[in-house]
Amino acid sequence: SSDPETAEEQVMAPARGELPTAQTPNLGNLPACMRVVNQWMPWRYGYDEKGRITKVPHNPKAKYPASATEPSNWRPFAEVAALSMNKTGVGVGFALADTWIGIDLDHALDPDTGVVDPQALEIVEALDSYTEVSVSGTGLHVVTRGHKVQTWSKLNGLGDDGHLAIEVYDHARMFTCTGNVFRESGVIPDRIAEVDALMRRLQPPKAPRSGPRHDPVPVSLDDQELLEKARNSANGAKFSRLYDNGSAADYSDDTSSADLALCSLLAFWTGRDRARMDRLFRSSGLYRDKWDRQDYADRTLDEAIDGCTETFKPKVHAMYGTEPQEAGLADGSDGSDGSDG
Repeated sequence: SSDPETAEEQVMAPARGELPTAQTPNLGNLPACMRVVNQWMPWRYGYDEKGRITKVPHNPKAKYPASATEPSNWRPFAEVAALSMNKTGVGVGFALADTWIGIDLDHALDPDTGVVDPQALEIVEALDSYTEVSVSGTGLHVVTRGHKVQTWSKLNGLGDDGHLAIEVYDHARMFTCTGNVFRESGVIPDRIAEVDALMRRLQPPKAPRSGPRHDPVPVSLDDQELLEKARNSANGAKFSRLYDNGSAADYSDDTSSADLALCSLLAFWTGRDRARMDRLFRSSGLYRDKWDRQDYADRTLDEAIDGCTETFKPKVHAMYGTEPQEAGLADGSDGSDGSDG
């Protein structure tokens, strides 16, 4: 999968073959507490599916692209650093996982003057953790510890002229590293509270519903029958990618968005049966330790149920018993969160 640098880090390629050369970072400037963690990856410039130049994580020998979400592709810092120093065009990246949070501030620095956007500076000061200038020279990367509480990952339109963008990730992303230090931090602190406060301030959570939630409408089919109906529905391919394959590819590898999409589909098919939604999610390919965080599971289930206005309704025939009818699918009311393109 391609490196998830933001639009600020991607430019249209005038022609194939005209790729920049990744530079070896200032390795000695990278925090020691990061260097002892075996979550490093080499990267090279490549092309995304739209033909734009981007940064692509590679396998440990930097010979072919590799997923930043697969721990078997991660290596000790010394190995990746040596590869970067000895091979032209190989950069150094850090996989965000296991309580590491990365905050990417795009267009934080004026490309001509180097002046920092005031809101970007405010964010850096509030987080008070290791910060470096990005590969492009116009962005800032903040690395800290903890995990996200809020579910959103990206906001645009910030800063004085609306040019500043922010992305916040705690998994499924690789940060390209430069060692071009903007803010020192010998020990990278836990900043769960600060990251949560920042994200709440930038995008306040939705207010709790004032009225009652939609009532559940129990569906009589057993789990296997229901799953087969979902797989063979108009949105069956999407359901299978999420449920069977555990794939977040439709959501730029943002697994939180994929979790919500799957729960939205499960809300439709189970008739908003919360316990059944939870049980089925736990048997899906997306289930992982994060779902065992009660606050995360509750918030995702609540949002899916709140957004589900129509449910699957079995159609009863006097002679033949129950024949499932996919109510709502004809007009696109599939219980999804609408983020699938």
